[in-house]
Amino acid sequence: MAIKINIVAEERDGKGKGAARKIRAQGSTPAIIYGGSNGPVPVSFKTRDFLKLVHGKSHESMIFKVDIAGKNRNYFQNVIIKEMQFDPVKSILLHVDFFEISMDQTIQVHVPIESKGDAIGVKEEGGLLDHAAREILIECLPDDLPEKIEIDVSNLKLGESIHVKDVALPSGIKSVENPDKLLFTIIHKLKAKEELVAEVAEEKAQAEPEVLTKKKPEEAKNE
Repeated sequence: MAIKINIVAEERDGKGKGAARKIRAQGSTPAIIYGGSNGPVPVSFKTRDFLKLVHGKSHESMIFKVDIAGKNRNYFQNVIIKEMQFDPVKSILLHVDFFEISMDQTIQVHVPIESKGDAIGVKEEGGLLDHAAREILIECLPDDLPEKIEIDVSNLKLGESIHVKDVALPSGIKSVENPDKLLFTIIHKLKAKEELVAEVAEEKAQAEPEVLTKKKPEEAKNE
């Protein structure tokens, strides 16, 4: 079920990159809570404490009770994470977008899916298990939010697949995905190798530098 975590935050005034840099220099992370009746609420929290709480866990399945120190009052909000932004080079947490929820109203969340068991098509027929999807979109009450959904692939044979419509979800949880969305399939090793070669070739082609035969209008203008 849902992972519930308490964090402490405080309202913040400053806006813009300069204010955000100052907050990070003080060991905190700027964030915004969306979805409330009073509009977006800018807050900040201690980065180290937050990362310690979420380390190794799927943040899609976390419900946070944020205790907020405001200007005129102290209060709390139940939220989920909508987006976490990291520096791509230094892996530093830059910003977090939260979304306020009500514990008695359903929410829609992407939840990770994992395979369970050894597929017949792999252990007896020499195939490979292809993870066509890594998550599915579900709807449930916050208290019923699972950390992940395990799907049994034991009976899957070579050439067979599992789609969303084939999965029996736990009580209180329903899928809002396309029922025909592919989740798992057993493919031939030769086919998998051919697909890998094609994928590498495509990535290589995309990585080739652009050859400029003439100056772009903007460049000519700025010279």
